Amino acid sequence: MLTVVANAQLKDNKKHDRTLLVVKSSLFAQMKEEVKKHTKARQTVTGMGGCGRIVYYSAKDFKGLNTVEERVDILLGANLVVTTYPTLSKSYATGQKVPMTDDGEDLDVEGLKAFTKAAHEQRDALHQLEWDRVFFDEAHEMKSHLSQVFQAGFALKRLATWLTSSTPLIDQPQESFAYFCLLGLFNPSQMRTFSATYMKNDKEWQKLAEQMQGFTIRRITDNKLLGQSIINLPEMV
Repeated sequence: MLTVVANAQLKDNKKHDRTLLVVKSSLFAQMKEEVKKHTKARQTVTGMGGCGRIVYYSAKDFKGLNTVEERVDILLGANLVVTTYPTLSKSYATGQKVPMTDDGEDLDVEGLKAFTKAAHEQRDALHQLEWDRVFFDEAHEMKSHLSQVFQAGFALKRLATWLTSSTPLIDQPQESFAYFCLLGLFNPSQMRTFSATYMKNDKEWQKLAEQMQGFTIRRITDNKLLGQSIINLPEMV
């Protein structure tokens, strides 16, 4: 991920690009160390490094910023913003319940319109900006299109989306729907269309799996680059 960010090419005479990296709260401190190692950034909340200006954005880091405008100002000049899933979720539709059908299996379309309108009106800093790319690390955190955090991720204004994970992203075929939505291939209100198209039988699911091959990069322990293993795992004890 950080290689992509550090080597990004600017487009359309832009002075800088803007990347958002969303991680689990338990990995936030570790990601700070990874950013420092790969971009030579300082160990501060905001720093200058190989990626330019870097901002670590969480409720703890910016506790003193009381207005949306203040928080937006902090993010505006950043090349890389690292945040957490809870912080992302709080930036969009805080306190609102995602509207579902009576059986709890899908989104309520009419309710979703009102939900989206209200969420747009109260969106916080992360949803005020347009991002050149968004990385969702451990993307299975958003595998349900009915979750608050998925709605927050889907609502981000972004040009490119990367979903990364060190664990299997999909346990059940229907779990791929949320990822397809995040990649812009479906709308969250189209779950029934998705099911009718791809989940009728194993043959249709295989078609979906083949399509996913076109935009999926996989790395396993046997992969090598310049004769060296790409993935080095610690020995089992």
